[in-house]
Amino acid sequence: MERDTLTKTIELPATVDNLESLCSFARKVCGSASTLALSEEQLYKIELAVSEAVTNVIKYAYPGAEVGTVVLELALDDDGVTIKVKDQGVGFDFEKAGEPPRDGVARESGLGIYIIRSVSESVRYRDEGPLHVLTMRFGVA
Repeated sequence: MERDTLTKTIELPATVDNLESLCSFARKVCGSASTLALSEEQLYKIELAVSEAVTNVIKYAYPGAEVGTVVLELALDDDGVTIKVKDQGVGFDFEKAGEPPRDGVARESGLGIYIIRSVSESVRYRDEGPLHVLTMRFGVA
């Protein structure tokens, strides 16, 4: 049986100035979906994960003065929301990123992926040619 899915997408320049707009977009779309009954805690986790993922794109995908774009795609169904963060910048080794802090000392990088893994149901990363896609899934509690 195929599920009904509502998909909303936004594409903006990958700059710090747009971080709040992208996070607000995710919260608004997920919070206003009549088919989902997401709690405030779930909405917070979604917004936190989007913030971390987009921050990573801003900081690492487009080095130097280069400014690319970030695409945020939200697909809502009866069981939850799937969020894709897409960019065409520099990719990274997803398997090595996101290890937990050791001995109470946070590492300089990788903490964002660790947080995303901690708050989402599942996380995947794929390089699709020039496109890099981080996919996060959040189920309904």
